[in-house]
Amino acid sequence: METLINPLQAARALRATIRATRQETGEARRPAPQLVAGLIDSGLCRLALPASLGGHEAEPVVALQIYEELACGDASVAWIAWNNQLPLYGGAIHAAKTTDAVVTAIYEVAGTSALCVDCPLEGAHRDIRAVTQYTILWFMRLEDAGRVHLGLKPSNPLF
Repeated sequence: METLINPLQAARALRATIRATRQETGEARRPAPQLVAGLIDSGLCRLALPASLGGHEAEPVVALQIYEELACGDASVAWIAWNNQLPLYGGAIHAAKTTDAVVTAIYEVAGTSALCVDCPLEGAHRDIRAVTQYTILWFMRLEDAGRVHLGLKPSNPLF
């Protein structure tokens, strides 16, 4: 698997290409081929993709800085990069909500509440329930939340 460059530096480096191809992009009503190649080569359309799958696994604040950097060249380029992430963010939210629904159903079948803190699993469920209320979920946090739900040790020691 290729090693990705720093995405913020890549966005800054791509700004010159974005500005140089602005007219061509506007006239063609689609990104210029060299701009598309730059986005692909830099991995800027893989910001939200987990690192284990070849993405940057950028946290939301970093991703927003990158979109802002791209928008300095041309706002439509930032829009394209952002729209490539939407299915991933939507998938993460769906996965978190589905996990919550499954674990809640297990507790209901057992005739107990998931919001008690009598055991670590119940506390973890309460915590993941709170996490699902965030607008954007970090992929590295979702993986650890799933691991804890399954009774496994989180991979991140700070989780």
